[in-house]
Amino acid sequence: MPGKPLFDLEPLRQLSGGDESFVKHMLEVFDKLVQETTENFQSALEEKDWEKASKAAHKIKPSLDQLRIESLQDTVREIEAFPKKDVADYDITAKINEMIHTLEKVTNQLKS
Repeated sequence: MPGKPLFDLEPLRQLSGGDESFVKHMLEVFDKLVQETTENFQSALEEKDWEKASKAAHKIKPSLDQLRIESLQDTVREIEAFPKKDVADYDITAKINEMIHTLEKVTNQLKS
């Protein structure tokens, strides 16, 4: 039995006024955004470009909030703020990998 979904579509359904084609379209847009964000995160990791990671986190943050992906709400904000912090031992790599892994799980759940 699959675990509890990592997201909640109810806010999106309320926004749509019950228009399931709107919900489907928005989920397709989210899927493309996740692909783009994942690519940007992977590139940021390879290049150690934390500003790129911050920008990717900033771009996807509203979608995570809209879909109530609560497991990433703190993580996305930490990645977004990281370049502005003066913290030498902060493991941003682990946070970015957590984002990538969880986003993949969310998109897989949405497709099933």
